[in-house]
Amino acid sequence: PQSGRTPPAPPRAEARRRAAAPVEAMRTTAILAALLATATDAATGRGDATPRHRDVETGEWIDGRRRRATPTVHVTRRDWASITEKALDAARPVWESVDRSCVLTITAARPAAVHIDPAPWPGPRLCRVDTGVEVDAEKTAIMALVDSVAYLTTAGTWPSFLNKAAYCRKTRRAFYLWVGNLDRELLDARPGGSLPWGTCAERPGNTLNIYKAIAFLALFHGPDPPKAVLYLDADAWFSDGAFDGAATPEAYAAVAPDAELYGNQNRVGGPLIPMNGGLVMAKRGAWAAGFFAVWFRARCGTHDQGVLWATLFAAWSAATDGAYAFDGAIFARYKMAHGAAVAMLARDAATIRRLAKVPGRFDGGAFAETRTIHWPLELPRVLLLPSAPVAGLPAIRSDFDEARQTFACHTRWDKVERGGQCRGVDVCARGKCAPFSAA
Repeated sequence: PQSGRTPPAPPRAEARRRAAAPVEAMRTTAILAALLATATDAATGRGDATPRHRDVETGEWIDGRRRRATPTVHVTRRDWASITEKALDAARPVWESVDRSCVLTITAARPAAVHIDPAPWPGPRLCRVDTGVEVDAEKTAIMALVDSVAYLTTAGTWPSFLNKAAYCRKTRRAFYLWVGNLDRELLDARPGGSLPWGTCAERPGNTLNIYKAIAFLALFHGPDPPKAVLYLDADAWFSDGAFDGAATPEAYAAVAPDAELYGNQNRVGGPLIPMNGGLVMAKRGAWAAGFFAVWFRARCGTHDQGVLWATLFAAWSAATDGAYAFDGAIFARYKMAHGAAVAMLARDAATIRRLAKVPGRFDGGAFAETRTIHWPLELPRVLLLPSAPVAGLPAIRSDFDEARQTFACHTRWDKVERGGQCRGVDVCARGKCAPFSAA
């Protein structure tokens, strides 16, 4: 192309071929790996001797042999209803074991100190953070997650926590903090093997990040449940643009009122993925509850995002009553899904929207060609927000234009993102942690 000119977009047929290539490669790899494992078992005689293990949630015995990868998965509405019902039944004792009666009070900013009332609880707690003001029950609540008070008060987390508390105080909205851990045997269980797409090939051990799914369920089924919840990772924080009040969680939800789950891809410059697990907003309702229960049931390995994407594709297949089929094999390992899931979504988003009869103009724009969301992408019950302004609102988390502010930042205190778009040292600057800290 001539200097200063933007090269033309590739023809759509070529773009579709490029989008499909990583998916096909990942699927082939997964199938070959599964076939190799099966052949090895047969050759060594280990196939029939592989031990079984008991699912700690259901008590059922599960065959320990590797399941053959299932490249094509259809989920009907009836399938989804059954899957979510079983997932909710399994998750209910878990979220009911979470203490919802506690209140966390910030007693000092330096050195960091909090007080949790009532007395210590043997399991995880989902505490209301006392910000010193009466909250508006109609507003979206904010939620974060830590596994201990010790982690909460570390240098990389404490300022972001104070920032969230200050934002909630200023906007008079509820703030909840998960503190603690589930039983390790329960956390590391792999009940997702019973799901149609549940081929988990990760090493033993599951991530603590999956707690957020149970935290949503505990809030939605607890006393005085909020109408909507915005989850932010412990080290994420609200920018000056959020404190100015022009942009709110409710305003982002209003972009697509029919959606029940909201998110965005990733920070600009990071790996291209369908949706990041560090910022998740959901409306209280039966569909969202079922979604979070299935996400938790599908837990697999040291990342929660791979199974988040698998659950999204399953829900979208169900929205078409199984007319849309997706490649389940790519979700066996996070590293496989990391590259292939966004390619599959770029290839199939238009098909999902058409089969599910999703109305409106939020079709993702050039997402099929670029795999980046510059324009909102609305899918069945889900809105993927762009890394760009939308409906007069700033980008919710990261913007392609370095000169523009965002609503939230996911930038550690010692980092700088996008040429200064988000600077970790600014987490409490200009009163964004007041009155809890003047820094």
